[in-house]
Amino acid sequence: MNFSLINSLVALGIIVIGILVALVFRWYLQKKLEKRLTKQIGTLINKIIFYGIVAITLVSALKQFGVDLTTLLGAAGIVGIAIGFAAKTTLSNMISGFLLLLDKSMVVGNYITINNTTGKIESVDLLTTYVRTVNNKLLRIPNENLVTHNVINTNFYPTRRITIEINTAKTENILDFFEALKNTCMQLELVDKKHDISFVINTIYDQSFIFTMRVFVQTKQITKARNSILQTISQVCDKQKTKTWIRLK
Repeated sequence: MNFSLINSLVALGIIVIGILVALVFRWYLQKKLEKRLTKQIGTLINKIIFYGIVAITLVSALKQFGVDLTTLLGAAGIVGIAIGFAAKTTLSNMISGFLLLLDKSMVVGNYITINNTTGKIESVDLLTTYVRTVNNKLLRIPNENLVTHNVINTNFYPTRRITIEINTAKTENILDFFEALKNTCMQLELVDKKHDISFVINTIYDQSFIFTMRVFVQTKQITKARNSILQTISQVCDKQKTKTWIRLK
């Protein structure tokens, strides 16, 4: 190895220029990729290119000191094989991370449910997906689990169906009662007009009956839509002068 002053200055210059080039490329690609790809894929490609340029820069700097890269790469290859056998889970998580980024079935901002836990996706990295639960806790999920387990994406589609179970006193005409509920709820802004509101009678008693009401609403404002529908149902039942028990299913 040759550690002369000139070689050291040349190596330092290569490192400085290489890092500057990597930073410029990262800035330029970030502007371009944001318009064509999702945020996750754009960030991943940016990291690969950035660290790739940095690696090439370091290799070029080492050449200035006469480092035998063939021997170094050979030793790195042997070590890499050993690490590869010991890191099957890590490799599996990386592959799963690529699949998630390309599949786009789960992206940042989506609410997912896995193993009875629901939360909002904060980030999708190469090895891990970070989810903020509804209780404001951080859930770290290995990417492999998102590929191999059943995962529910609760806001993938723009509309969702909510199911409401209602126990109310009998009316003179049940079908007229359903029609009044339907017409009133259809006037609500957050109710999806492309889907019809359906009613299913579950049980009929002497003085009351239980039925299920199914309504499609806008996913982004599902909480507000639920509250509006429940309030509307209560108002219609008050007009009918019937005591009502309502439960979301």
